[in-house]
Amino acid sequence: MGMGIDSLTPSLPAIDLYFNVPSNITELTVGLYMLGYALGQIILGVLSDSFGRRKVVLIMGAMYVILYLMAALSPNIYILIFCRFLQGFAIAGPAVVTRAIATDCFLGLELSKAISFISTSLALGLALGPLIGPVVGSYLKQYISWQANFYFLALYAFGIFSYAAVTLEETHLDRAPFHLPYLLGMLKKTSTHPLFLIYSILGAIFYSGLVVFNVISPFLIQVDLHYSIIEYGNISLILGLGFFGGNLLNQFLLRYIDPIRIIEIGINGSVLTAFLMIALSFIAPFNLPVVVIPAFILFFLSGMAFPNLMGASVRIFPEMGGTSSAVFGFFISVGVFIFSSLATLLSTRSEIGMFGMYLGMFVLSFILFNISKRMNRG
Repeated sequence: MGMGIDSLTPSLPAIDLYFNVPSNITELTVGLYMLGYALGQIILGVLSDSFGRRKVVLIMGAMYVILYLMAALSPNIYILIFCRFLQGFAIAGPAVVTRAIATDCFLGLELSKAISFISTSLALGLALGPLIGPVVGSYLKQYISWQANFYFLALYAFGIFSYAAVTLEETHLDRAPFHLPYLLGMLKKTSTHPLFLIYSILGAIFYSGLVVFNVISPFLIQVDLHYSIIEYGNISLILGLGFFGGNLLNQFLLRYIDPIRIIEIGINGSVLTAFLMIALSFIAPFNLPVVVIPAFILFFLSGMAFPNLMGASVRIFPEMGGTSSAVFGFFISVGVFIFSSLATLLSTRSEIGMFGMYLGMFVLSFILFNISKRMNRG
């Protein structure tokens, strides 16, 4: 999923010009991708509990490749946005199945470690996104065209899913019956559990922090601060290393610290960083370090907190790995869709709007986490 978003974001200004549309229309290529991802999580996660993990991965993988080729040939921005919505739906299958396979194979603390390991792959997904996605996208746009991003991702996905077709074995042998009332009951059970809901919202806030930056920063850095698309890609590489580094530190800390404590560190640090952002926007001139340094800290803290929020959520329902993973992913995706849509309303002429949004998001996360602590004590 990460590469599907982050390799495209450096080209958003160029897509504006190509289709002659305002930036808030182009930014919907991110928001609608996440909405498709949200719906796909629910539908495909539940189907994987009934029909198995392997079938969902391979069918959706083939659909994903075809949709990227279609996007490259889009005659107008609306066809492109529709393709992006369907791409998000398709990639939800492999994403939700990956987490569900962990619940098929591990329990307890081992599940937390497995989820953290998967999240390191999300750092080659969530991190191949923030880490190298913008770099690849920048060079493809600069030396070929923005459409080259879609051809590249089609080839990249074809290689991954071809490998999966050869090596991926079925891990879910105790299938849930495909009975609609039963499936709806499972969805209701997970989505209405208060602690599960809070952890999912917290995960959505942390992941949205990455996406909001990637939606707004191409305009701040390329258009307002006049850095080239190649320079923007290199800046994004540094920020991606922040997320990747936080994820690696989390893997180390899990040997000594409870996952919930690591989440608390991530939330408290993010609140302090958001207040720092607001202070810098008033006392320092608008320049690259003011935008990038606090963002690097947020990316690092997200890399620490996000995998533990994912693990804490799916541990609540270990017997419903596909469904609980799907509902978690649904809430993440809906949250990202909401926050990225709100980000399209912010001014791209100043960093203040983005910083204010971060402050609101992480103060909310602080409040919700403290509610969850009281629930755990109860």
